Amino acid sequence: MKVKARLLCRKGQQEGNIQIVAYYKDQQKEISLGRKIDKAVWDNERGIAKGPCVSNVKCTN
Repeated sequence: MKVKARLLCRKGQQEGNIQIVAYYKDQQKEISLGRKIDKAVWDNERGIAKGPCVSNVKCTN
């Protein structure tokens, strides 16, 4: 199974919704988190939000 995250933005909008996509064989399932974030904080290459609370970094704020 392969899992990816992407940011879905409507044309002309600066905010988008985070969507998790799971692929298995010829099937695909998409789940929207329903949380809007700004395009500027999204890292397209890594599929994560930029900032101090990413990856395995412990966030205390």
